[in-house]
Amino acid sequence: MLTLYILKTNESNRSVIKTRKSVESSPLRQWRVVDGIEDINRHQTRQPWYVVLYDNEYLSYDLRKAMKTILRMEYVEFDALMFVKKASDGKLYQSPRLFKSHVLLEKNGLLPVDRSIKMERILDGWVYEHIL
Repeated sequence: MLTLYILKTNESNRSVIKTRKSVESSPLRQWRVVDGIEDINRHQTRQPWYVVLYDNEYLSYDLRKAMKTILRMEYVEFDALMFVKKASDGKLYQSPRLFKSHVLLEKNGLLPVDRSIKMERILDGWVYEHIL
């Protein structure tokens, strides 16, 4: 059902293991550590959905639960789902993180190349940064 792509960072609080574990309770079928967006666009996932996290992030329990429910739905009217990130400094950011497999991303960020796709925002839970 789901492929996880973990983008490498140079942050001191990075942990691929913690990032991966935060998604394990969802219908995760495969995961890959990637150097950049180009690697995601080149990889042909066989799963209908993929999620992108940086190696210094993890999903809250509530967000995992909501994502699991959404992925079980037979029909959804969106191609990308935006998550809200609560950074370690308390600032809030939002960006698309969950995508249908056909969605390609811009090289310099997590925005879809095709801006006409339908995106929704999920407010159940957070993306957090790992704390040292």
